Amino acid sequence: MAARYQHTQPGTLMLVGLIVGAIVVGSAAYLYPEPGRVVGLAIALAMLFVAWLFSSLTVIVSDDELQWYFGPGAWKYSIALGDI
Repeated sequence: MAARYQHTQPGTLMLVGLIVGAIVVGSAAYLYPEPGRVVGLAIALAMLFVAWLFSSLTVIVSDDELQWYFGPGAWKYSIALGDI
C-alpha cells in the first residue's frame, strides 16, 4: 500500500487552548483546599491527555483506501475509495 498523498495538520489552537486551560485549572487546584485539589489536578491531567491525543490529524490516501487518525494514532479509521 503505497501512499499517494499524506498530510499531517497540527492542531495548534487546540494544543495551546488545552495546555493553557490545564495550567489555569492546575494552578487553581493548587490554591484550593484539599478536597477539591485532587479533582482539579485530575481535570488538568485529563486536559493534557486530550491535548496529546488530538494534537494533530493525519490523512493518508493510498491506491485503494483513505485513512485518517488523530495524534499518535491510538484510533485509526479507514474507508475504501470505492465507497466514497
